Amino acid sequence: MKITLKIVLAIVVVLIAVVGFIAYYFYQDTQDPYVQACDYTVSDEVIPKFQEASVHFTHVFDDSKSLPMMAAALIDIDNDGVDELFVGGGNSQPDALFQYDKGMFNNIASRAFETPKGDDATLGAASADMNNDGTTDLIVCRTSGVYMYLNNNKSFTSVKLAVPLNEKSTPVSVSLGDVNKDGWLDMFIAGYIKLEKMEG
Repeated sequence: MKITLKIVLAIVVVLIAVVGFIAYYFYQDTQDPYVQACDYTVSDEVIPKFQEASVHFTHVFDDSKSLPMMAAALIDIDNDGVDELFVGGGNSQPDALFQYDKGMFNNIASRAFETPKGDDATLGAASADMNNDGTTDLIVCRTSGVYMYLNNNKSFTSVKLAVPLNEKSTPVSVSLGDVNKDGWLDMFIAGYIKLEKMEG
């Protein structure tokens, strides 16, 4: 019994010593003049304030037709400095494009997209100026492939891209960047196994 008590006391002493060392270490860190010189106080007026705003959109997911993913991207369709919100729809559900105006998000997709997307789930999206014309375009990954929506100043023309994907893959997301520094954006398309190929 005495040996067990000694072991417990030894463990407690070691724990107290470790906690004390850690506390001392962090206290010493506060004495660093560099840390003190970089400790800037920000006034409350400068800190942004946020309030909730409703977005009237409920994603329709059909697990027999689509992977459990949904696209979203910010895009300034009219170069006014205020982004619109693109949200991808499920199968047979239109995509949405919300414009923020006077505290409200208004869906302007019906006037922005010239052609309906059809019975196809939208899984991923990204926005950038793909053709270097000064307007922001949209790249969308769907169950059926990858689409580019070219911005015609507030409305879009869609083109299906001939992206060589593995026959077992569905494109689910896209990243954009000028990888080879030629002035044109390149695409990285991430894929996931097609729904009909999944097991279990």
